[in-house]
Amino acid sequence: MSSGYKLYDYNPSEAAAIVFAAIFAVTTLAHIFQMISRRTWYFTPFIIGGLCEFLCLFYQLLSPPFFCCGGMLSNAKSQNTVKLGNCIIVIGLCVQLIFFGFFVVVSVVFHRRINSSPTDASLTTSVLWSRYLKVLYTVSVLIMVRSIYRVIEYVQGTSGVLQEHEYFLYILDATLMLLCCVIMNIFHPSQIIHGGQVYDKVDEDLELLNNRGH
Repeated sequence: MSSGYKLYDYNPSEAAAIVFAAIFAVTTLAHIFQMISRRTWYFTPFIIGGLCEFLCLFYQLLSPPFFCCGGMLSNAKSQNTVKLGNCIIVIGLCVQLIFFGFFVVVSVVFHRRINSSPTDASLTTSVLWSRYLKVLYTVSVLIMVRSIYRVIEYVQGTSGVLQEHEYFLYILDATLMLLCCVIMNIFHPSQIIHGGQVYDKVDEDLELLNNRGH
C-alpha cells in the first residue's frame, strides 16, 4: 500500500498469511471430519476457534480498496472510542485468563489426587487418561501464553512494539494456536468420549472427588 490509510504499522506478508491460512484450513477441516464421523459435537467451539484463526489470516490478504474503506471508518472514530474498545478487550482477555487459569488449577488438583489415591477404574481402564491430562496441560500453556501476549499487545496499544512488528503475531499467536489444533487432531478427545458415550466406570473416577469433598 503506497498511500492512504494503513491498517497495520507494517506491510503484511502475503506469503506467511497464505501458508498459515492453508495449514489452519487443513487442520480445521480435519477437525470437522473427526467431529462428524465420531459425533463429538462438544468440540464445536474449538472448530469455531480454528475458523476464526483462518479468517483472521485471510483478512491479511484483503485488497487495498477494503483497507481504504477501513481507513475512512477508522478516521470517523474518536480517540476516546478507540481507547474504550481497547479497554474492553483487555478486560475480556483478563477475565478469560482468570477463568482459564482456574480450570487448569482444578485439573492439576484432580491429577494429583487421583495419582495419590487411585481408583480401581483409573488403574484398570484402557483409556490413557494420564496422557490426555498431559495433552491438556500442553494445550493450556499454549493458550495461556497466547492470551498473555494479547493482553500485553492491547495494553501497549498501536504504538507498542508488539503491534509494530508482524512476526510477533505469527510467533505468539498463529503458531501457538496452530500447535493446539494439530495436537488435538492427533490426541482427539473422541478417543475418550465419542457419540455421547463415556468410557466405562466413569462414576468410579469421580468417586475420589466426592470423597475428598466430605
